[in-house]
Amino acid sequence: MKKYLLFSFFLATFFTNQSYSQTTDTISHSDSVYTFVRIEARFPGGAKGWQTFLEQTLKINTPVKHRAPAGSYTVLISFLVLKDGSVTEIEVLNDPGYGCAQEASRVLKKSPKWNPATIKGDPVIYRQKQSITFLVD
Repeated sequence: MKKYLLFSFFLATFFTNQSYSQTTDTISHSDSVYTFVRIEARFPGGAKGWQTFLEQTLKINTPVKHRAPAGSYTVLISFLVLKDGSVTEIEVLNDPGYGCAQEASRVLKKSPKWNPATIKGDPVIYRQKQSITFLVD
């Protein structure tokens, strides 16, 4: 049985806690959490860096070990990227089962620091969403 991994750099802004308006001249970036910024948080090395990290860290046979039938299993995770790039508050938004969500969470916890989101050049706390899709053939 072949095992495949698809990953997508899914940057969505479904929940708006506070958004940034271009017309605002003065804004406090202290501890606000943003879901909409001009420059979003990104994994070091961009999509290619994320791909390499997943290839080296993710156990792609997780759904097979949990006897998942052939199919596609997408985990959607939400997390904060702090001003220093640290990843925290990992929350699974979509769990397809077969151990996929636990594996995706485990990998994200091992993530190096991300490049933080910025507003007007200043780093801010950003709510990131990321999907990881496991394919079982």
